[in-house]
Amino acid sequence: MQQKRVTPVSLEKLLRHPTAFPVKLDLEAETVTIQELSREARVRAAFHDGRKPLGPSIKHVVELKRLLSSYRDRLFVPQPVHYIFHNAFCGSTLLARYLDQLSQISVYKEPQALTHLAWYRGMHPVDGDRWRETAALMVRLISRTASSDEIPVIKLHDGCNTLAGALLKLHPESRGVILYSDLPTFLLFFLIDS
Repeated sequence: MQQKRVTPVSLEKLLRHPTAFPVKLDLEAETVTIQELSREARVRAAFHDGRKPLGPSIKHVVELKRLLSSYRDRLFVPQPVHYIFHNAFCGSTLLARYLDQLSQISVYKEPQALTHLAWYRGMHPVDGDRWRETAALMVRLISRTASSDEIPVIKLHDGCNTLAGALLKLHPESRGVILYSDLPTFLLFFLIDS
């Protein structure tokens, strides 16, 4: 997969399109990798977590500070984003796939950028303001839709449940649903999956 560094002129052009999707956030290198992701490719992908390539398009590597600077005046989330929080093996992927079949809903399934934010926050001391600004930026980039009529829904990785409060505070009308299974069911599915 070809990677490109992005020039200042092309950054604005790249970010103007809702198909520019942050496929990777690297807080150690302070970079965000952005790739074009069509609605068809997004729906077709089981997850957006980096386990499988999302398509053949060029990936653009952008410095996080340039993205934050570019979006600083626009960091508010312009529309409510709704979330699916869950534990493993409880039907959250089935729900996300069903919702993604509805034309007025765009579902983003376990985006790697938010998973990395949750992991990083749990492993390193973080600057609260910088972390919140980065979280707002990632949600804004992930949840952009082709039309204002579409409702963005983010199904998070189960390791992101600790972000629930912070994510829901980004917009007063954002909502979340929590899916879980009882312990015997979870253990049964865990053993079957192993």
